[in-house]
Amino acid sequence: MASVPEVPRRLRALVDSCFEESLYDAGLNVLDNLRTKDAKPAPLPTYSPIALPCIAPAGYTHKKPIQKADMDVPRPANPSQATIDRAMDLLFYLLSTNQASDLLNAIPSYDRTLRDDSMDSSGNSLGYHAARISSAKHCWEILSPGFAQSYGKDAIYNNTQLVAEHAWGVLEWLILAFEKEQSLCGKSPSLASQLPPCSTGPRTMMDIPLGIAFVAFDWFLDLRKLTIGGRLIALMISLTKETPPALSAERLASETARRLRAKSSQTVSAFLSALNEPSFEMALCCIYLSQYGQCTIMQSSSNTSVSKPREDTTISHNKKSNAYTIPSADTILAILRSDASIEELDDNGEDDEGSESILIISAEEQALKHAMMKVQLLKAISQLKLVDTDISWKKAFTNGQLRENVLLGMRYERVSDEARTAALCAALAHVDSFCKS
Repeated sequence: MASVPEVPRRLRALVDSCFEESLYDAGLNVLDNLRTKDAKPAPLPTYSPIALPCIAPAGYTHKKPIQKADMDVPRPANPSQATIDRAMDLLFYLLSTNQASDLLNAIPSYDRTLRDDSMDSSGNSLGYHAARISSAKHCWEILSPGFAQSYGKDAIYNNTQLVAEHAWGVLEWLILAFEKEQSLCGKSPSLASQLPPCSTGPRTMMDIPLGIAFVAFDWFLDLRKLTIGGRLIALMISLTKETPPALSAERLASETARRLRAKSSQTVSAFLSALNEPSFEMALCCIYLSQYGQCTIMQSSSNTSVSKPREDTTISHNKKSNAYTIPSADTILAILRSDASIEELDDNGEDDEGSESILIISAEEQALKHAMMKVQLLKAISQLKLVDTDISWKKAFTNGQLRENVLLGMRYERVSDEARTAALCAALAHVDSFCKS
């Protein structure tokens, strides 16, 4: 692909001058007029439309207490909501005319250091945040409420709220940029660079982006945030399927299972509904059902997989990914007939050993989530067409063993009759679909 030149320096200086004088709308207009597929924005002016939506709009109040050390720091007026919306629109316009990888070069990452010393950040809200972007370690920092509100403090990421309410648009833009880069290049190196690197092998640390995705799923009545969460999870799964993998498939599945354990059934339902990667779904469900159930068949193994399916040589089968190896039929049948392992809590919120538990999930919720994961596992089996491609699965289906194990495993005494019946009907519907696949 031919290299695209940057916007000429004298035109970039015009944009910078507008922003340095707090003429935000004028700077955005100039940058919009300079937008063309024949020239890519230099990282410096590109900082400005990225930084603007990360700033809390004028009149926004945040409950974080102001530290004494912050009181002597000048607090310039923040841009108006209309200006921030205009900057957000410009970011999406830039994605329509320029390569996503060129624009993503302007965001911080573990793989490159950004420097922006040309803008005076002392009396300009935008300059301050643009400088903060250049010193951040990764793009997730610029989404936090601490990034938008703190002046003069070095703790950017000191907040349990991972995404400020006004920063969801920036997250949506980042996800679209990663998707466009992946669509064009077959992978997204920019997304991989947002995860801490390992000395050898795929990256294994993903706490922040995975946490952000689950923040989105916690808003299970907000369609926009649910969609954002689903797209972010899909991008992370795609990293595990690259050659070589950029992210550990085993770690992603196990970390996801751990987080699901502490979530409500509504959040789990929202998460499972967003998945569209059956090989990942199978690995995730097997880990969850084994770790939080009374089946120990997979707990002694450090790998998410047990064995590869034995294919029927008369039927062709194209696997989409080798990242997640499919467990054997015997393994999954044992998992399907197992009961949930319930963590009992006393009146003080402590478990049976007397230690405080991080789980405040009722026994009924724990059992219900276990049933939901079995339904999802059966859905993955159907989508992978295992009954058509594996002799052992075909035998388990035709002799009724699969249906029998499903019936045994859905006898959750702690789940209400209505919820148990709904889960059983959904599970049997997937079983019945095997013969039609």
